[in-house]
Amino acid sequence: MTVQLWVRSDSTFVIRQRRGEADTLPEGAIGRWQAVDLPGGPATGLLRFQHGGNPPDHYQRTETGLAFMDVINGVGASAGMALEKLADEIGDEIPRMRLRGEFTYMADAMSFRPCGSPFSWPCAGGEEWTDEGEVLGSLNTAELERHYLRSVKQGGDPWLIEVECSLAMGPAMEGDGADEYIFIHRVLGSAEACP
Repeated sequence: MTVQLWVRSDSTFVIRQRRGEADTLPEGAIGRWQAVDLPGGPATGLLRFQHGGNPPDHYQRTETGLAFMDVINGVGASAGMALEKLADEIGDEIPRMRLRGEFTYMADAMSFRPCGSPFSWPCAGGEEWTDEGEVLGSLNTAELERHYLRSVKQGGDPWLIEVECSLAMGPAMEGDGADEYIFIHRVLGSAEACP
């Protein structure tokens, strides 16, 4: 398994997990992290990462990065379960991944709230983001809007879907500057519910 983890100072994180060579599109999740101490023990520097309805993952800070901890069984990480680099802030694009969440379109504004995240991101069709060298078949924003309007009863309703997406900076929704966007390259299908 290959795991990439982006840890942000606003207590959110993004995780991408590729389960094996056959997994061509990593699974992604966005959630919240917090520093915790185990009950009855000394301060540990343990970080809890919660996304969706899954049990939280725990990582211990080490000199070289983060090491996965099995807090239920009280077992430390093996060398193969350590993350070598800890990123603090957004910067570079977060590459493509599968992500489930609620897409909403209202008053010419698109947003996507990933399952397990308390926040929504502005979003656009992946064709709008050309820096990574688009593959054929990425949606543009107008196609994404049409998919949405065919799939909901009325504008503004949430549309629960699984998408192929990336995260990158785009123009601010209001004023000058930039915001982080979720760029939706493909709609992979409807989702039943957020975990």
